[in-house]
Amino acid sequence: QLTKPEQSAVLEQLQQKLEAVEAQVAAAAAAGSSKKEAKLREAREKLEARRAAVSALKPIANRPKFASEIGAVQKRLAALDALERSAKVLSLDDALKLNARPKLLEDLKAMQAESRGWFAE
Repeated sequence: QLTKPEQSAVLEQLQQKLEAVEAQVAAAAAAGSSKKEAKLREAREKLEARRAAVSALKPIANRPKFASEIGAVQKRLAALDALERSAKVLSLDDALKLNARPKLLEDLKAMQAESRGWFAE
């Protein structure tokens, strides 16, 4: 399981190793060492198979800890903002809903701060 940046780094490393093995294969062929050349060709095939496997992987995406809760609170805050901007006179229920806004903002900031971690990009 790799993230997108990790996957590209691994592919780059495998490409560098593959180029090094290619150079060694050419040197072994020029030197006439058939056993060494056969082993290096086998190593090259393994590297190519590994590169194909890594490039075929779907990168993972680390979701924030409270992603669904943050989305729900943001939705409620958007509804409260629309209610606050309305030109009509607010009922008691609407005024009570608006009183909950500071608590929602505080909760949202707390969840966002806690969801930031090692995997935040």
